[in-house]
Amino acid sequence: MFDEILKTVYDKFEFIGFACLAIAFLLFGSRLSGWWAIFQHYPSKPHTIREKWHLRSMWIGFFFTYENCVTMKATDQGLHLSLIIPFRIGYPPLLIPWEDIHIEKYEGWFTTYAKLALRQVPHISVYLVKDLALEINEQGGGDWGNALE
Repeated sequence: MFDEILKTVYDKFEFIGFACLAIAFLLFGSRLSGWWAIFQHYPSKPHTIREKWHLRSMWIGFFFTYENCVTMKATDQGLHLSLIIPFRIGYPPLLIPWEDIHIEKYEGWFTTYAKLALRQVPHISVYLVKDLALEINEQGGGDWGNALE
């Protein structure tokens, strides 16, 4: 009986420990990747959605990938980026105005990317697959297509 109680308590502490470790990892990752630095200049605001893309991928710098967990929205105000709910701890939504995005073509090993340089944080680059960037451009009304050709 006592052994069963100890095992139950141990299982609960194990779960709580894992949850705390996961939260710490998310908070540390958002600071290390540059997401938090981008958020300091581009916090999300109320916006009107033109188009939405779920479960997309993006990269910040060369080391931090967000594979199939980013929701991207073309809005009247700019490009809205957010992670799906389970990973949003430490990653608040961003709204980057269209006029603050400078885009360049970046040739990867296997595909072509759109490199988004942000006016307020020029030391941090965001990378999207070229085809997705062109789709976003169509809805956002920008002129990214010229830079990506």
